Amino acid sequence: MQVKSNRIRAWLCLLIIVAFLVSWIYISFLFGNGFMTAGGIRSLRYFTILSNLMEGIASLLFLLDSRFGKRKAGLHTEQFKYIAAVAVGLTFTVVMVFLGPLFGYVDMLAGPNFWLHMALPLMAAAEQVFLREDAFGKRENLMAILPMVLYGIGYFVNIMINGPGSGKDTNDWYAFLIFGYKGIPAVFLVVSLLTYAIGLILRKGNEAFRRRKEG
Repeated sequence: MQVKSNRIRAWLCLLIIVAFLVSWIYISFLFGNGFMTAGGIRSLRYFTILSNLMEGIASLLFLLDSRFGKRKAGLHTEQFKYIAAVAVGLTFTVVMVFLGPLFGYVDMLAGPNFWLHMALPLMAAAEQVFLREDAFGKRENLMAILPMVLYGIGYFVNIMINGPGSGKDTNDWYAFLIFGYKGIPAVFLVVSLLTYAIGLILRKGNEAFRRRKEG
């Protein structure tokens, strides 16, 4: 059963890698989508791109570590895979709950954005819930917050130093300052709790699925 699960995960990881690369190249280097204010390498300033890149790297590491699904991946690889899944899960949640209503779901899910904002996050979540065989550690749930914390610090420090800007030169590309500077701590706290909750949902979902499968 483990070997079959690993093989399915290997094919899913390969799909994630290819879908991310095609979407990123299309949206950042070729045609754009009319929404991002920075293309090329500068697109790495977006958490959407960074989180999906992390998931792509984690998927590549799983392929290499598991020898394309022929053996069990190591603990550190599994932990990194989980952290990446939580990161893209945050991207999905922010788009569905905040950016979609603010800017419109048509733009948020058009073209490559469909893969970066929805399809890849859902694939990463499904892998963690239904295909991971190892039990989660509670510490992993806390570790999964780190990418968001580091990104959030950099995001708001950049605004404090360089100002929010406007139009194509905005430093507040996620419009978090819609709540004003006084709202920054509240936004940071809410997103931190949201990230932890996403990790908890994936962890508990996997535990429930494994209990059902074993019972």
